[in-house]
Amino acid sequence: MLEPLKLTVIGAGNLAHHLVPALHNIGYKISQVWSRTLINANALAHKVNAVAIDNLEMIESDSSLYLILVKDDALSSVCKALPPLNPDAIIAHSSGAGSIAVLEHLTDHWGCLYPLQSFRKNQASRLSEVPFLVNGNDEHTIRELRILARQLSTRVSNCHDEDRLRYHLSAVFINNFTNHLACLAKDFLQANDLDPQYLDTISRTTFDKIINHDPCESQTGPAIRKDLDLISRHLKLLEGKTSMQDVYRMLSDNIINTYHNSEDENSQ
Repeated sequence: MLEPLKLTVIGAGNLAHHLVPALHNIGYKISQVWSRTLINANALAHKVNAVAIDNLEMIESDSSLYLILVKDDALSSVCKALPPLNPDAIIAHSSGAGSIAVLEHLTDHWGCLYPLQSFRKNQASRLSEVPFLVNGNDEHTIRELRILARQLSTRVSNCHDEDRLRYHLSAVFINNFTNHLACLAKDFLQANDLDPQYLDTISRTTFDKIINHDPCESQTGPAIRKDLDLISRHLKLLEGKTSMQDVYRMLSDNIINTYHNSEDENSQ
């Protein structure tokens, strides 16, 4: 019987709390879990029978795989602080924005295992439905990371740094920006003693159209109709809320320019 692959985890945040238990459940031996905060490392290590550490110098050098699951802005500093590792091991980060080259000084095999999803510790996720984008400095690394990813998800693709960054940017639009707009809408209604739950149905309908139809063909609202009078009335309601006015005006102008400029071009 083959020994389970020994894996060291560097990071104990939102992604790690979903990915690491899933790897443990399919047979990977999680050796160590590092976090800057020992209580966070302990919380995850306890789930997967691993040793919790808060000092990167304590990272063992004999693992077959090292996964760096830290925030994008912490990736470079963590990589610089790592001790010498097994040169035959694979090391991979999970960053949507970071180049795999940040790892090249650590082993002979480096790459990226990026799940295209937003994770929260206490929110359920279905990893089997999450696209995993894989990259590596050689065929061996790519193959091994694909094998790992395909044990978790049916949607695995090779993706180099630049295209991964494009996916990440697009995810910011669909996830972060959309969520922020929903927050602005909720706060606006609550400030006027109105019920944000009245938006639940249109929210579900909107995302159904985004997923199941072409969102570029499903656009509705006053801007695509170029209803400047209604846009003006909406902006008046937002007087005193400069930032919301700016967002409303910018998005409305963008929709008008996108759809009506293309109509003008087609009519020429």
